Amino acid sequence: MITDEEVQAAIDKLDSLNGRNKTKWERIPTTRPGYNSRGSFYDENNKIICLGLKARIDDVVHEYAHVVFDSRYRCLLSFQAEGGPHGARFIAILEEVVTKFYGDAKLYPNWDDEYPHITGYAFAKGYINTPITKRLRNTEFS
Repeated sequence: MITDEEVQAAIDKLDSLNGRNKTKWERIPTTRPGYNSRGSFYDENNKIICLGLKARIDDVVHEYAHVVFDSRYRCLLSFQAEGGPHGARFIAILEEVVTKFYGDAKLYPNWDDEYPHITGYAFAKGYINTPITKRLRNTEFS
């Protein structure tokens, strides 16, 4: 879990690296509609990153990629385009945001805890050494 100060520092860094200003974010209780198992999501209607109480810096970076995606393409396009909200265009933006934030895409600690197709992409690019997500390892699906 990261502190609010750490979240704000990450958002400020991401804003600076991506030519944005004052991206909004908030903490959310686990009972809020739209909450998912990762604890965080981007609310495209209100243009705000919503972070669960157990969010990590890599969750902030992932959700920030949605902010950049939304500013370029509008999230509605993501549902009409290939792959939904985590399709090829989003993955390219995630890779760009991760590279800017960490200095090297290989340093993003969340590649193997992403959606399975994103983990597969990271494996194909050589960012990680297994195509299986942390959630699927040691299960009947690995």
